[in-house]
Amino acid sequence: MAKKITILVLAILPFLFFNSCNVLENKTRSASVLLITSLVGISGGGEDTTALDSDVVINPASGKCYYVKGDFAKVTFTAKLLSPVRTPTFYNDIRVQRYRVRYIRTDGRNIEGVDVPNSYEGAMDIYVPIDGTVSWSFDIVRTTAKEMPPLINLIGTNNVIEAIAIVDFYGEDIAGNKVTAQGKLTIYFRDWANFDSDCPQ
Repeated sequence: MAKKITILVLAILPFLFFNSCNVLENKTRSASVLLITSLVGISGGGEDTTALDSDVVINPASGKCYYVKGDFAKVTFTAKLLSPVRTPTFYNDIRVQRYRVRYIRTDGRNIEGVDVPNSYEGAMDIYVPIDGTVSWSFDIVRTTAKEMPPLINLIGTNNVIEAIAIVDFYGEDIAGNKVTAQGKLTIYFRDWANFDSDCPQ
């Protein structure tokens, strides 16, 4: 009798493991996990950077104008099965559908619109197959954020706000189970010196 009970328990354990909630993904039942392999800023010269220098205003050398523009980042996703012994199917692939950006400061002052820019959400539609790699560029600092406090208060000063952008991505596998992933990027907000010769056409 003892042998039969032992065999029954061992037979049930794999079923419980493969069909239990994925605690890595906020208790979803997805058998897939969405991973961020890199999150980098895109400099004014179009180069990838691990820390982003965000200019709150651009003053060309001609002195004829000033303008603001947003900053971009690039995220690279991959998708994996939680169980390495399973064979992936179409239903395990992931579609990432929206993202949310919020900012925190290293000094602990985190009131939106006072200490850091306001958080915001955006829509996206990125398909990530199991074991595939997909990159996507998005605005990590909106132009409108530089037209409001606290960033507009940096214009004409040497003050710097060091912040961390926390980006949450939300999606689901093709079977409809929700998945999430989070990335972070350091940003230095300042009225940086500009080397543009004239206003944009």
